[in-house]
Amino acid sequence: AKATRNVYLGGLDESVTESQLRDDLSRFGPIDQVKIVRDKGIGFVHFLSITVAMRVSLHGAAEGGQG
Repeated sequence: AKATRNVYLGGLDESVTESQLRDDLSRFGPIDQVKIVRDKGIGFVHFLSITVAMRVSLHGAAEGGQG
């Protein structure tokens, strides 16, 4: 997989907000940007650190967004 600061989130609940995702995932490291594509139920989180982004991707920490 190509190294990227962007983390893809699939299968998001339609009630989840960008600020919820930011709060949830900021424990891994500083977040630059959060974007939700409502009609597809997906999201992208752009971390400041490429290392953090890769760690989150590997762990699949945000699968489904349910806690």
